Amino acid sequence: MVNKKVHPYIPNSVEEVKREMLKELGIKNSEDIFDAIPDHLRFRGKMDIPKPILSEARLRKHVEGILKKNKNCKDNISFLGGGCWQHYVPSVCDTIVSRDEFLTAYVGEAYSDHGKFQALFETANTIIKKAEWT
Repeated sequence: MVNKKVHPYIPNSVEEVKREMLKELGIKNSEDIFDAIPDHLRFRGKMDIPKPILSEARLRKHVEGILKKNKNCKDNISFLGGGCWQHYVPSVCDTIVSRDEFLTAYVGEAYSDHGKFQALFETANTIIKKAEWT
């Protein structure tokens, strides 16, 4: 009998899906994928990996427990990052940056800089054109 248990964090862990993927690739098993790796470079032992935590709540608690051991930049000063570190930004900066003249059709956090870049481009372009006319 085939183990019907699906791993919650690996989307293609259903046996039927695995077989279909191997068939599409034209191989018999997943080991065939690694044939190009020389035998002396392959790890043949058993990895010391803990059993999966199937409950999302328990997994979250486990990961947060591990992360609590880390030092963070919120509680500790860090000078790493080549100029990128925690620093105070006055709230007025967010107000200015979120003004309508700096927004474009690209609405949202990920694209908020496009409006600023467009404004800088338009300003620079206008200055260059005026310089050419004089």
